[in-house]
Amino acid sequence: MSPVKEADPDARSLEDAFAQAMNAPAKPREPGAPPATDPDAPHGRGEDGEPLAPYGLTKEGRPRKTPAGRPAKDDQARTAPAQPDGGKGNAPAELAKPGQYAQQLSDTADMIWFAASAIGKAAPGIPLIGPLLPAAKIQAQAAVWFATKDRAVAAVSLAAEHNASAARFAAKLGGGDVTWAITCVSLVAPILSLSGMVWAKNADEQLAAAGQPSFAELIERNDKAMDQAVAAMTAAAQEQAEAAARAAQEAA
Repeated sequence: MSPVKEADPDARSLEDAFAQAMNAPAKPREPGAPPATDPDAPHGRGEDGEPLAPYGLTKEGRPRKTPAGRPAKDDQARTAPAQPDGGKGNAPAELAKPGQYAQQLSDTADMIWFAASAIGKAAPGIPLIGPLLPAAKIQAQAAVWFATKDRAVAAVSLAAEHNASAARFAAKLGGGDVTWAITCVSLVAPILSLSGMVWAKNADEQLAAAGQPSFAELIERNDKAMDQAVAAMTAAAQEQAEAAARAAQEAA
């Protein structure tokens, strides 16, 4: 009997790999498909084969899947967080500390006085609405405000320390939301006033009464300003041209 030949080295390596695979722990099986639910018996069937109906039957005679009726309030999901102010939409403001808004309110009060004074002086020359504005009464009211604004600031500051609504008002009044508008009005009013004087039929009379240059002098000033602007632009253009010429010579 002839001797058995030794196995091929590749066959041995395959043999070892097979042995390791057989001794390795089994892989977890993938979960199978869930068992099919009987639509006619979602809760199963009894010993007699009839569908179980722990929640009663529907109008069609099928077992209910859940209890009938709406869920209790405690079981219902909330769709919005509870509001600390009882649903009014505004969270209660904190009371102000002593003197917290004093400086901001004082600045706003000064700006109100300045704007009222500017409008009172410029009112007669403002186009369209100028004749409707009682300039003298606006100036007088500005004087009253100037004399009493410190007391008004102190009153609002004191109220903000004891009342949440007053604290919100003080924060808004002293936070810049109002100041910028007052500043804008005070700056625009003189421009509108002078423009109204220029377009008036008796422009020279109105300009003279307001202590402004005459109509002809305004035109002369504007002509000089235009000549200076044109001269500056011409000089700048000439300087750029000379710089470009020098750069071209250096490059050559």
